[in-house]
Amino acid sequence: MRWRIRPPSPSRRPSTGDDGSEGAEGEPATLTVGVLPINAVAPLYLGIEKGYFKQEQLTIEPQTFQGGAEIVPAVMAGDVQIGFSNSVSLIIAQSKGLPVQIVAEGETSGANKADDNTALVVAKSSQLRSPKDLEGRTVAVNTLQDIAEVTTNASLEKKGVDVSTLKYVEVPFPEMVPTLEGGDIDAAFVNEPFTTVAERAGHRFIVRPYTETAPNLPIAPWFTSRQYLEDNQDVVERFRRALERASRYAADHPEEVRSTVLDYTETPNAIAQQMSLPNFAVGSRRTGTR
Repeated sequence: MRWRIRPPSPSRRPSTGDDGSEGAEGEPATLTVGVLPINAVAPLYLGIEKGYFKQEQLTIEPQTFQGGAEIVPAVMAGDVQIGFSNSVSLIIAQSKGLPVQIVAEGETSGANKADDNTALVVAKSSQLRSPKDLEGRTVAVNTLQDIAEVTTNASLEKKGVDVSTLKYVEVPFPEMVPTLEGGDIDAAFVNEPFTTVAERAGHRFIVRPYTETAPNLPIAPWFTSRQYLEDNQDVVERFRRALERASRYAADHPEEVRSTVLDYTETPNAIAQQMSLPNFAVGSRRTGTR
């Protein structure tokens, strides 16, 4: 699957700042950006910290949501100008005629399980040992009918599981492991940094949903509404330019990604130092590291 990303307009070219970096010719703008409390959005925060958005005369105000499916209506309503959402939620939105427009690549899955940020986890005290044991059980995802549920089903079906017997419930990512440990659910879909939280607590991984669905799966791009793009193309182009610069920086500076995650999640430093990092998609370049 490849997203069609709106190409930059040739109407404006970046200027060069005193430090040699690219600046912007457009008017100052403030963008509310919908994000999730996961490490895949670290480039946005790094871009703010490094001044990349400021150099484009953009003020970024992140707003945290529980899942990508919630970000779509916020963008469509104009409450949020740019959003980070999973590919499934955007495909569903397009199928319903919603005018979503991809503006930048975000995250892809790794090529193998060792590079996967996600896991379907059962408690260490659970009697559930294999994928088949999950039949008829309750599985938590951050939001229903998005990429977490779709890839969990796909990866379990490959193991011979009758996924029609599963009961899905919504639990926010930060509450996944405590809810699992409390016995209210049988299994939890976790994403980093919560995958490492679950691993350090000794909980068992049943499948790795993303890579066991498909290697190098497009996970989550950045998007806006078609109307906002048409009315504010220069602003969106400057956002994309700063974000791509930040994504390249994130790919080359994993230690700073780990530090930045501490600022917008409640991740302990010990977890941040161990967690797997996303495959930040920058054009044809995708990199990730443990």
